[in-house]
Amino acid sequence: MSTFASRPSPVRTVGLINLLKGGDGRPLHLVIYHRIRHLIATGALPAGTRLPSSRALAGDLGVARNTVVEAIELLVADGWIETRRGSGAYVAEEPPRVATKPPPPAPEGAAERLTDDLPFSVGIPGLGLFRADAWNRVQARCWRSMPREALLEGHPLGWPALREVVASQVQITRGVVCSPEQVIITSGARNALDLTVRALLGPGSRAVVEDPGYFAVSETLRWNGVTPAPSPVDAQGLRLPDPSEAARMAVMTPACEFPLCVVMSPDRREAWTAWAAERGGWIFEDDYDSEFHFEGQSLPPLAAQPGASRVIYANSFNKLLFPSLRLGYLIVPTSLVELFAKAALELQVNAGIPNQVVLAEFIRDGHLDRHLRTARTAYGARRRRLVAALEQELAGFLEIRRQPVGLHLVARILRGSEAEWIALAAERGVHLVGMSRFATAPAEPGVLLGFAGFDVSDLQAAAAELGRAARAHFGSA
Repeated sequence: MSTFASRPSPVRTVGLINLLKGGDGRPLHLVIYHRIRHLIATGALPAGTRLPSSRALAGDLGVARNTVVEAIELLVADGWIETRRGSGAYVAEEPPRVATKPPPPAPEGAAERLTDDLPFSVGIPGLGLFRADAWNRVQARCWRSMPREALLEGHPLGWPALREVVASQVQITRGVVCSPEQVIITSGARNALDLTVRALLGPGSRAVVEDPGYFAVSETLRWNGVTPAPSPVDAQGLRLPDPSEAARMAVMTPACEFPLCVVMSPDRREAWTAWAAERGGWIFEDDYDSEFHFEGQSLPPLAAQPGASRVIYANSFNKLLFPSLRLGYLIVPTSLVELFAKAALELQVNAGIPNQVVLAEFIRDGHLDRHLRTARTAYGARRRRLVAALEQELAGFLEIRRQPVGLHLVARILRGSEAEWIALAAERGVHLVGMSRFATAPAEPGVLLGFAGFDVSDLQAAAAELGRAARAHFGSA
């Protein structure tokens, strides 16, 4: 019998009552949240268990019903429980995973402390949402009949079955029409850019890049002897350069410009495709974070637009599933397939063929679509709750620049400097990244706050800590 029943008695909630009596001063809804989460994580509340109604649980605990509702909403947002219309709340069939032991400490002499586990770290997906059990089942099935050729070196353009799946998936989800022959499997967006530059540009060439923008783009260009030509990003997206600019390629993230999370406007998209056509140049389109659009209607990528014959399209599975997967893809015009195949052979791409076999089956079985639905719901809730917490705790100190897409928030600094905010956050166990890190020209002071990889309760607690630090350092807002 589960710990909870549809009509629980006080005995069945005694653990919660005891915890409320010793809650260490934390808000009651967070005490309830963590207690129920612990019971689910340890198996005391099995998957599918129905929880009591919020009214009944509030009565057993002797707290206001709103307190219980707040805790339940957090548990739903973080994927621990599910609500069913007219039926109540149940433990999720596949609740998030919780690490059983802390990660090993960084070795002595490490250059810098790892920050992936600190709230507001950017680029960290919600690993607890990943369907590891589904992946394990597919992986076991694939390895039982793994083709011999998948274990040999080869397939520089990728495993054929995965190329077929990607061609189908990208047409359905992003409107990019292509054949499997146009798909090249890479280890991620950076590897895709490296391959593209090697295939299309020579040393001494120039390429337009976003400013501010992801610094790895400029690094990859320089490694190949290509000079980055920074161009500002405004409210419409990446600006076209001066006509005298000799660049033959532009590298951009139209769906969600990093780090500003700006969505490129339709007019700017048309202008860029015209730019490429007029000068016989190329656009490298990284469809970054396009899967996570939370407000309004998302726009199709440049590669799906009329006249996009000079667009190289790239995307990655690493942030969608887990970063160490190291699998992404390129879609190139048919006329360039042979050229890219030669470059792939020289670069020796060969991105993990056995994992490509597993990923192809994982997608075919519908697990990727289910994961994305779960992730969008969880990320959307985390984003809403973080915005509310930041506006409550840091009004007058930071101004949240809300954009409709992306897995981090951008905040303009109203008081102090980037360096002050980064130091204040570090003292409180919070990780902030300054906007200036990504800009070549002077940038408006601001910080990035990632939310995808953290539970709502952790995000709210981090916002509260940051608020206390700001008031102590700067005084009242």
